Amino acid sequence: MAKSRYLEIYNFIKENIDNGTYPPEEKIPSENQLKDIFSVSRNTVRKAIELLSSNGYLSSVHGKGVFVIKKIPVNFLLGGTESFKEASLKNGLNYKTTVPVFESLIVDEEISKKTHFLIGEEVYHMIRIREINNEKVILDDNYFLKEVVDGLTVSIAMDSIYEFLEKT
Repeated sequence: MAKSRYLEIYNFIKENIDNGTYPPEEKIPSENQLKDIFSVSRNTVRKAIELLSSNGYLSSVHGKGVFVIKKIPVNFLLGGTESFKEASLKNGLNYKTTVPVFESLIVDEEISKKTHFLIGEEVYHMIRIREINNEKVILDDNYFLKEVVDGLTVSIAMDSIYEFLEKT
């Protein structure tokens, strides 16, 4: 059985990332260049790039190109609960959380589809941006039932919601 062409491109790019040919924060060849190298359509190239992006290897910047993502080694606890703050401290990383959105909402049909909370329940909705060493690495879009996390504030969300839950 013939190997899918997009997987060939995927493996080629991944190998070049792994061996340092395409270093972190550098641009990979353009879609047109890859299309010509592999004699495939742009859609085939895009499929490979999308898969590499979803697997954390690449990031597309509209109008500028596709770049290799810089990997920051972080050891997270598996099989238990460890907060972003705890993992960052354990790994000796400079971390920061900002909360550009913090609002109180009533669950409507759209929110219920996302969260499976019942329509009419009160929730906190927040968006948190997590940084490690001044680089944005995580975007959290969270909904919490008010009755479960009563008293949640922006300052708690910036520090550690896990810690807040453990204490209360």
